[in-house]
Amino acid sequence: MKKLSSTYIIAEIGGNHNGSFKQASKMVSQLARSSVDAIKFQLGDPEKIYSKNSILPEYQKKNNNNGSLSIIEQASNRSLSREEHLQLFKLCNKHGCDYLCSAFDLDSLVFLDKKIDIKYFNIIY
Repeated sequence: MKKLSSTYIIAEIGGNHNGSFKQASKMVSQLARSSVDAIKFQLGDPEKIYSKNSILPEYQKKNNNNGSLSIIEQASNRSLSREEHLQLFKLCNKHGCDYLCSAFDLDSLVFLDKKIDIKYFNIIY
């Protein structure tokens, strides 16, 4: 009988931390206890991935004081710094999970490649 390969389980946090390193760290700790193999985040420079002329959808206008913040400002408020990503990588390793991350711009991809020993790349185009 052919042996089945093991399943690699990735927990997608993405941006669900809402820019809070404390929340992201808590999520990593909780997910690690559930025996996931990897925890995945997202990294991108809002200045490089959004247009300054982006039109906000209605739900974003409602959630930010009638559109007083641009899409770039909103994304910046919900983003973690590169240093925080490095700390999350170390936390994942401490818990025995792989840290994974989707890069949304070239500089973020270079950072993940050079500064974090990331095992796999998720290319979004």
